[in-house]
Amino acid sequence: MIQKVLPLFFMLISLSHAHGVLLMAEPVEDSMVYIEGGLTDGSIPVGANLVLHARATGRPIWQGKVPEEGHITIDRPDEPYTITLMLDRAHSRTITGPLESNETEQEKPVLNTDDLDTEDALADADLPLPIVVPLIIFLLSGIVGFYLGFRKRKK
Repeated sequence: MIQKVLPLFFMLISLSHAHGVLLMAEPVEDSMVYIEGGLTDGSIPVGANLVLHARATGRPIWQGKVPEEGHITIDRPDEPYTITLMLDRAHSRTITGPLESNETEQEKPVLNTDDLDTEDALADADLPLPIVVPLIIFLLSGIVGFYLGFRKRKK
């Protein structure tokens, strides 16, 4: 019985393997910034949200979507900024926008508490999905294996 359940268990674990979000930005020309987003499995997150936030206030400066090419060139903001690529609640990446050579690194961005949703904050504190799914599968397979073994001994 264990020979039948074990391969299924490992197959289900491999299906739950998640991918990470990649985000890169660099200045091009005088007033432009090149932004490229992707996933660690090599795919392009077409339609994912891209948002530039002011570092000092946290307010959105620019919003857009990842095009089919996976990269976009936009006007560079005049103030320090961060770039966030958001696929869903569990898959996002934020980086500091590239600085020109005459700028220096400034203070970290201030969290705008007006935009803070306590439900999202609590949900983000939970265990990540890639850990929870294999754990649940492992526990369920153990319960099923124990039950089947107990039934077999009883007969």
